[in-house]
Amino acid sequence: MRNKRLILALAAFVCALAVTMGITSCSSDDDGDGSNIIQYVAAGSITVPAGDEAAGANAIPAYNEAMRGAMGGNFCTIEIDAAIISACDAVYAQQRAEHPMWVGSVKVVRRNGTGYDRTETVIKTYTYTNEAEMKPQS
Repeated sequence: MRNKRLILALAAFVCALAVTMGITSCSSDDDGDGSNIIQYVAAGSITVPAGDEAAGANAIPAYNEAMRGAMGGNFCTIEIDAAIISACDAVYAQQRAEHPMWVGSVKVVRRNGTGYDRTETVIKTYTYTNEAEMKPQS
């Protein structure tokens, strides 16, 4: 009988501890320690010539992949605009060199926060113009 009471008391203590830990881990961030969720994403539209659809389908995902590499995952807790822009500049330069006929634009957006409190800021826009149309006729 005594062992049964001891086991029940221990079980009640463990349950109370689990509930307390669960409640405190879900509480809001009222202490203002500056932690924040920041995401960088690419959005836009690129038109590609016939026969280049496969590469064109990867145009914007290439930006997102480069940004995930700079962030070290899907989000970060500090603004790293310079690193993101550097990674995206490399993607843009490669795509322009390999696909000069693409037309459109890609915006790189920084999202601060989550839910209703989220703000979005365009940190850079990449413009694609058809290089063949830009060259003067001889």
